Amino acid sequence: MDDDAFMLKALLRTAKRLRPHWLFYGCEQAKDWVSLAEEIAPLDMIICDYQMPEINGEQVLRQATISYPAAVRVLLTGDTSEDIVTRVCQFSHHIVGKPFTEQNILEVFQCVERLQRLPFVAASRARLGQLQDLPVLPDLVTQLREILQNPDVELAQVAALLEHEPAIAAKLIPLANSAFMGFARPVTSILEAVLRLGSKLVEAIVTLHSLEQQFCTKVTPAEHFQITEWAFKHAIYSKKLSQYAGLSLTEQDLAFSAAIFSAIGRLIEISFHGFDLKEKKLTPMIQSGFLNSTLISVYILTLWGHSETLCEVLLWQDTPSPEGNAVEKLSFVLFLAKQMLLVKQDTEIAELQDIIESSSLLAAFNRLLAETGSLNNDVK
Repeated sequence: MDDDAFMLKALLRTAKRLRPHWLFYGCEQAKDWVSLAEEIAPLDMIICDYQMPEINGEQVLRQATISYPAAVRVLLTGDTSEDIVTRVCQFSHHIVGKPFTEQNILEVFQCVERLQRLPFVAASRARLGQLQDLPVLPDLVTQLREILQNPDVELAQVAALLEHEPAIAAKLIPLANSAFMGFARPVTSILEAVLRLGSKLVEAIVTLHSLEQQFCTKVTPAEHFQITEWAFKHAIYSKKLSQYAGLSLTEQDLAFSAAIFSAIGRLIEISFHGFDLKEKKLTPMIQSGFLNSTLISVYILTLWGHSETLCEVLLWQDTPSPEGNAVEKLSFVLFLAKQMLLVKQDTEIAELQDIIESSSLLAAFNRLLAETGSLNNDVK
């Protein structure tokens, strides 16, 4: 909806050209949107201008959060300043600058389609859609992703972007020097660390650390440290298991990234008022069979446009299944890596060994198990 008739027509033309089989409805008078929505519900998406007379886009999308929580909420605005973006993230999933491009709208449509394909029941979609204060993709990560989209990018450009971020450097360099990474010679510069870790790992690490400011008022420093350090250890174990099992470098990086990103849902979960500190979980569960933090992470990463494969690997990490296709194998790797951090008894280790079907993955599991005693303290 948009009170500018020209802009509304342009939006509808673009939308119908991109998805001719979808049904789109325009609303020029924002005060009439409720009655129109009731006629055409259910809604999969609501796109609304920010500045409108009588009722603005913020009010419309706040109402939509209650009335149509499963719908993807998109705000059109000519003001994409940090203050506006930070405020509107409480009720919108996407912020599209005006004038918009066809690519902007296409990305939103692809997000809607991907959310529809996720195995969420209707009640889960509604509850996830009602989450408040969702994290905004940090500006640093947006800049990093824009650089990495260039097929001719040199990692020196990535290092140049990050070298003015001491907190990022303080994590990247020690991680690149970790014995678990398998390099003998230590690195001392951000460029060396970026070259050693590669673009995918760097993006995951930068994303998690760049979110710290958004959670600083909702999660205590101790809680934030505990969650992120757990995620890094889980990620390193996942990468090493993948490596020892003979998986490709792309698969190793995917396992690492999925484990890192799982912390996002955990940070959001612990910031909720409904979080039970004693039980360490939200009650009730969003959807039976899945951890709330996992569902939240997948939901956020889908909104941010991360690959479907990464989201699938993350989604099934707590539901071990036969090691069939690539997604199942990587999900199982994440599951095993997580269990290695949780179990303490030999009998529990033996139970894990019994469910591993692949001889290569079993050998990888045993190898990492043997290494963790001497290298565990190195994973910081």
